[in-house]
Amino acid sequence: MLSNLSLLSALKPRRLEGALAAAALNHAGFAFGGSMGETVQGSSAPPLRHVSTQHAEQGVVPAHLLEELHQLEASLRKSSSMDGRKRIQFSLSELSRPLPQHEVEAGLHRIDVHLRAGDGSIFSKWLRRIGRTPLRVQSLPGNTSLLLHAATKDAERLVQLFGRNGCTARVVALHILHPQTGAQLGVIRAKPQKVHMTATKAFVVQNVDFLYCPHDRIVNVDVPVRLINDDKAPGVKQGGWMQMFRRTVRFQAQGQFIPPYVDVDVGELGLEQELLVNQIPVPPGCRLPANKVSLAPVLRCTTSMTDTA
Repeated sequence: MLSNLSLLSALKPRRLEGALAAAALNHAGFAFGGSMGETVQGSSAPPLRHVSTQHAEQGVVPAHLLEELHQLEASLRKSSSMDGRKRIQFSLSELSRPLPQHEVEAGLHRIDVHLRAGDGSIFSKWLRRIGRTPLRVQSLPGNTSLLLHAATKDAERLVQLFGRNGCTARVVALHILHPQTGAQLGVIRAKPQKVHMTATKAFVVQNVDFLYCPHDRIVNVDVPVRLINDDKAPGVKQGGWMQMFRRTVRFQAQGQFIPPYVDVDVGELGLEQELLVNQIPVPPGCRLPANKVSLAPVLRCTTSMTDTA
């Protein structure tokens, strides 16, 4: 029995069907003679001209031998890639290290993710081909990062809901799931740090970098500027328009006080007047960084068509 199995293991998968038939005949006590159809043992049996694996399964091969042969066939097919596909493991089923303990409040935008099994541009290309987008969570304890991937539609929905600039001023909950069972392996509170998109008209999300963001962490946030009462400004009534130089303003904020936007009232802005960064109202729990950027203009009410600040 073992000699037959060792012989079959050396055969190529396309010859396995003939090997199964030969093993069936050998176990049943048949041997081929000089001419096809002649039997040396069991002269009362009818001549065997065409024996297939299906016929062998019906009554020639015992069940225990048939089970071993099927296991061998499955192993050969798996290792030989008979379907021509390149088998790649995209997801991992367990965390390499435990996640840091932190609070994740309810109501955050949820994204279901899987643990990524590899890194690099080639691996990311294969991920995008199956409808997944590579993600990375940076600045975990020990200055480590976590490789993840999510459905492309979920990554695109993040940009559609909050905008490319607006999503970086949001906090989301990344739910890490088991790739097969869907069981939850952990949850991370993270802030989108950078969204990489194609430069074509489709604007497909290529990958997203996240920043680990617990409640007590101080992070730099580029907060979108939202104008209010711009139609009531004296400069607009005199024929001017609001020329934006900065659509976002950088603040330093605690993880629990990250503002999704900052409202700027320009209802009193006259013609050729401008608004500086240090004149923007500071949201609660935030502060402006101490640098020269605070003296840069955010917008100007002007009639000029040039883009110079």
